[in-house]
Amino acid sequence: MKKKTDMHPADIVAAIKKRQTSLAELSRKVGLCSGTLSNALKRPWPKGEFIIAAALGIHPSEIWPSRYYDKRGRLLAREHLLRNSRRHHVTPLPVEEHSQPQPVPEGKLSQD
Repeated sequence: MKKKTDMHPADIVAAIKKRQTSLAELSRKVGLCSGTLSNALKRPWPKGEFIIAAALGIHPSEIWPSRYYDKRGRLLAREHLLRNSRRHHVTPLPVEEHSQPQPVPEGKLSQD
């Protein structure tokens, strides 16, 4: 059986940017400091991993198989490591559903 490798952190950031957001913005949306979710890219942190995965619409085991599968290839139940909290819920949005940036109306532009 071929061992899966974790997604590269740059690929995770790129996938988030394709959804027209950033890790910092995603952190703020769930009530965390702007740099907090980047911790999940460097070291295991189930709460952050689930927030990032939810934003991408996938399970964290697809991003970090080394953190979610044991040596025999069995999926580990890491959900129990999360604290129950409603404020950290992130609804995944497909790329197609994001709106394009809207132009600023002429009357709203600042004059220097």
